[in-house]
Amino acid sequence: EWVVDTCIWDPAVALWRRFQGLPAEPEAPLTFKVTCRRKGARFSHISSQGVAVALASSLAARHGWRAKVRSPDLEVRVLFGDS
Repeated sequence: EWVVDTCIWDPAVALWRRFQGLPAEPEAPLTFKVTCRRKGARFSHISSQGVAVALASSLAARHGWRAKVRSPDLEVRVLFGDS
């Protein structure tokens, strides 16, 4: 949940909507998917799939977005690395 709590999602999504030529107020909930990648040994104990599921659940609960793996409106990427 810390990613959901620390990121400012509303202005970012509003900018994305404007860039895509979409209306500011959506007619349907935003669809999204979360992709998580790890590189190196520092985060080897963390499951990429577990992080993706936890973040998707938090985003859906907080913003009312709908998770959709195929052809989502938006993809959220989480990258963990040693450097």
